[in-house]
Amino acid sequence: MIKQITNTWVIAAAVSLSFSYGAMAQEEGIQEPPSTTTAVAETTAVTYQCTLHEMTRRIEIEYANAGASVPCSVNYYKDTEQPGEVNTLWHASNVEGYCEERAEAFSQKLISWGWSCTNP
Repeated sequence: MIKQITNTWVIAAAVSLSFSYGAMAQEEGIQEPPSTTTAVAETTAVTYQCTLHEMTRRIEIEYANAGASVPCSVNYYKDTEQPGEVNTLWHASNVEGYCEERAEAFSQKLISWGWSCTNP
């Protein structure tokens, strides 16, 4: 019976200390350390907006790592016909400039088919 009371007391003390530390940390202005989970930010640096009549198409170069030109993907969106769908046309892992060249060439192909494309 004494053992049970002692265990209960120890558990209560641990909970109390934990709570007291949290309250003390708030009073002292101590913040929790930042989370160690890191998200890789995807950035889109180049976008072509193309229109023909009532249709809109978009060509985007998506970079996997901010500040690095590879790896990259050239994504094509048919915004009016298939909203939300992404078609990856090309991908480069090692060759810098490949995605930019492919996106530019594809926008020129759309222009040759009568589309009007801008690169804002």
